[in-house]
Amino acid sequence: MQRTTLNKDIRNLKTFINWCRENRYLNGNIKLKELKEEERPVRSLNTTQIKNLLKASGQYPEIKMTW
Repeated sequence: MQRTTLNKDIRNLKTFINWCRENRYLNGNIKLKELKEEERPVRSLNTTQIKNLLKASGQYPEIKMTW
C-alpha cells in the first residue's frame, strides 16, 4: 500500500475520531500522525505525448482541447 493511500485512510480515521468525540462516543486522547512522503519530481508531457493526448480526446466533444 502506498503512503498516499495510508495517509488518506489516516485522515478519514481522524475525522471519524473527531466525530466520536463530538457525539460523546469517545472520551480520550488518541493521536494519529500521517506518514511523511517523499517529494516526487514534477513530470511534464513532451510534445509527442501532448499531441497524442489531444488526438485521443478528439472523440469526446465534451472535452474540448485545442493545440
